[in-house]
Amino acid sequence: MSASAALDILRQLVAFPTVSSESNLHLIEWVEQFLDQRHVPHWRVNEANGKSSLLARIGPDVAGGIVLSGHTDVVPVKDQPWTSDPFTLTERDGKIYGRGTADMKTFVALAMAHTEYFQQQPLTKPIWFAFSHDEEIGCLGAAPMANALLENNSKPALVVIGEPTDMQLVGAHKGIISFETIVTGREAHSSMPEQGVNAVMIMGELISSLNKIAEQCRKKNDPLSGFPSPYTTVHVGVVEGGTARNIIPRHARILWEIRPLPAEDIDALLAPFHARVAQLQTTMQKTDLDAHIVTRQLTHVHGLKSEKPDATHIALAYRLAKSNQPLAVSYGTEGGVFQHHGLPVIICGPGSIDQAHQPDEFITPNQLELGAAFMRRVADALI
Repeated sequence: MSASAALDILRQLVAFPTVSSESNLHLIEWVEQFLDQRHVPHWRVNEANGKSSLLARIGPDVAGGIVLSGHTDVVPVKDQPWTSDPFTLTERDGKIYGRGTADMKTFVALAMAHTEYFQQQPLTKPIWFAFSHDEEIGCLGAAPMANALLENNSKPALVVIGEPTDMQLVGAHKGIISFETIVTGREAHSSMPEQGVNAVMIMGELISSLNKIAEQCRKKNDPLSGFPSPYTTVHVGVVEGGTARNIIPRHARILWEIRPLPAEDIDALLAPFHARVAQLQTTMQKTDLDAHIVTRQLTHVHGLKSEKPDATHIALAYRLAKSNQPLAVSYGTEGGVFQHHGLPVIICGPGSIDQAHQPDEFITPNQLELGAAFMRRVADALI
């Protein structure tokens, strides 16, 4: 099986503009037709609101086997300076351009392109396709997929998350926990600030608290963790507030996130922030009892914890990736969610994470070839 078949499938997959804010059902329907033509059983998982994940099985209906997991959604292209249509696969200068080529439709295409090859092998354990939705907005499709595997009594020997790693083995990654904090104060004329509650200035205090937590995390870094940034990071990405220069602002809002090391105690980490919130809210309500601060968690993507080298699935991962040096990365994947549900996980897929979410996202033919060889090793491992 050559990489050219995967390229043909990739061309079709990229043409579906499955930005996370839109439906992915047209892509799912196309994959279903592909599988039906090859008599591969498949099931929709978590179908709702114009989206669905898809689970398919090649080989015997027994426990064990290997799951090839990829997400079907992509990030937006709006306001990015693409030099070609992001939803038309374009080959030039030895690169293959298109939204999702690296992150991560190429892995999905490679798995699909090897369907008939897998069917021709005397598999003793199944190969599963697990194609999810809404990974880019919080790995929302991964938990239902993990539950579907477990409910089918199909606990696999290994789940391979095909995120772009340049086909290197990744055995650990940080988590992602995101929040929204809203301060509601009281408007007043700026010449009489004592009559109002300045939501923006209160929010400044909270941002300062998060900065202090971030600094404390940097000071207790773990150089042996293997992560490029060997500590938990805290980051404020959006700040909104105020109406005009001469009005004491009633509202302020921030969106912020934590990228914790897998073993981080989040409750302990954020205790000083919540204490500061309580303190500031008490002060605010001396002026206006309706003034308040609300923080809500938006997403929680579990980190992927590294496993002992002698774990059975790690030995299998070494064989598939032809590597015994798993890396640790700072970005999050669905792998942490699968692991949280008790499934053995590694990350390994074609393309570079440096291309993910970028304009003129691309993958190279060499990565396609390496990915195709990986797929053949998956089949070999189950014979």
